[in-house]
Amino acid sequence: MTLFDKYIFVDWSSASSPSPTRPSRDAIWSGILEATDRNPSVRYYRTRAELVIWLQDELIRQVDNQSRALVGFDFPYGYPAGFASALGLSNEDQPWLQTWRLLSETTKDSSNNRNNRFAVASQLNARIGGPVDGPFWGCPESQVQAGLQTKGVTFPFLAAKGWLGNKRVAEGFLRGTQPTWKLAYPGSVGSQALVGIPRVHQLRFHPQLSPVSRVWPFETGFSADDFPGKGPFVLHAEIWPGVIENRVQQVTERRPSRIRDEVQVEELCLWARELDEAGRLAALFDTPDGLTPTQVHQCEAEEGWILGAGHQTFDSRSPVTPPSATKAGTLSSNAGPGEESTQSRVCPACGEHQFKKWPLGWDSHAAHKCRGLEQNDPADRKREFRSRFAKSFDE
Repeated sequence: MTLFDKYIFVDWSSASSPSPTRPSRDAIWSGILEATDRNPSVRYYRTRAELVIWLQDELIRQVDNQSRALVGFDFPYGYPAGFASALGLSNEDQPWLQTWRLLSETTKDSSNNRNNRFAVASQLNARIGGPVDGPFWGCPESQVQAGLQTKGVTFPFLAAKGWLGNKRVAEGFLRGTQPTWKLAYPGSVGSQALVGIPRVHQLRFHPQLSPVSRVWPFETGFSADDFPGKGPFVLHAEIWPGVIENRVQQVTERRPSRIRDEVQVEELCLWARELDEAGRLAALFDTPDGLTPTQVHQCEAEEGWILGAGHQTFDSRSPVTPPSATKAGTLSSNAGPGEESTQSRVCPACGEHQFKKWPLGWDSHAAHKCRGLEQNDPADRKREFRSRFAKSFDE
């Protein structure tokens, strides 16, 4: 028997205006798949409100039908350990829940996507205190305001009540992830979390859904042992499409015209269903290998986890090696900086982009598109890439 009857995954966006009428990239997409079906249903949304209205109605129908649903959004559900304490939140509840409540109270996100995420970040920085503005950083010139730097912040960050790390433990297991503090520029996920966490909070604690909903691993721990064998049940779990990058690349190479966001939610549904059918999905909810007891506690209490991170089985189709474990910079030929490789390779920084003839095109990708770099200025991004992956050019 499978753990779930339905799999629902969302590719999120923090856009400040409605996305184009015509389905487009870097917008909101959902994929939904019944455990007994072969093909996912994929939908496109122009606004976050539109998606949440649809998903809320869909989950209520699932509860009424006594079904078990796995729901995942592709943004961080938590922040590096110590964030709630740095904000001065009480210790009465789990730190993650205190943070979710605070963001739900302060973040305003209208039906047309207009939101106050940069103002919220500025307020959070002021509340955290410290010798410099932070830990949140990054905004367009039109959103510059007191307390929020446009450029990066040095980590670990010294707050008034202690130190804050740049990334969560889970992000150390996956190549190409970005820090939750980064609100703008290529690959940023911080803005998505600020406008996304309140939406997941809304779904988790909706009166008709709350009694049967849980958030993994905050409310379940690193285990699937207590998942009910019968519905209704709604489990929220953070996801990241990079976990199934091999699958996504296979599809986009066969059908280049397809929108990547659409492919990602579709493949996430198929990936989860296939693992569940094979009896291997439950293992992804267990404690990842290599975590110390202290790390387990901070992930269950505040940071959260990304489904699939830290587990060897990323793809149900074949025993592939996860992106975090691949040998960065491995080439199939001895191509130097001015030479061409006879074979393609995956970007060692983001683990997403496929170079057809390495190293051709590395500079343009690094300057403008790579999601695995932390610098903002194109020239600085290229220098960071060359510095971090110098051996890749020499092998």
